Amino acid sequence: EEEDRSRNIMLFGLDEEKSEHLSNKVDELFVGEKPSFVASRVGKISGSNRRPVKVTLTCNGSVNQILAKAKRLRTVVKFKSVFLSPDRSPDERTQHRNLVLELKQRISELPDKKHYIRDGHIVTTEKPKT
Repeated sequence: EEEDRSRNIMLFGLDEEKSEHLSNKVDELFVGEKPSFVASRVGKISGSNRRPVKVTLTCNGSVNQILAKAKRLRTVVKFKSVFLSPDRSPDERTQHRNLVLELKQRISELPDKKHYIRDGHIVTTEKPKT
C-alpha cells in the first residue's frame, strides 16, 4: 500500500532534546498558520545528529501554504537552520537530489543567469537588471 504523502511535511534541523514537546516546537514554526497536525521524529537516535520531523496535516492545502511561506523561517534567528520540504518517496528524493546536482553545475557554468527548479525541471532565465 502506497502511503499518502501529500499531507506530510518534513522538517530538518530542528533541535532535539531528551524530553521535548515536539508539537509546541512545530506550532512555533507555523507563524500565522494554525493547522491541526501530528508530529513525530523519524529515524534512529544517533549521537548528536538531529532526526527529521514528519508533520502530518489534516489537509494538503495547508501543506502548500506552509511550504510557500517556508523561506520566511530564515529571518527568525531561532529557526535559521530549520528547513522544510514536502515528504518525498525514495525515488522522488533521488530525482530531486540529481536535479539539485545539475542545478549547481548550471550555476557554476552560467553564473550570469538565474536558475531554479520548477515542476521537476531546471529553468534558466535572464537575471533581472539592477
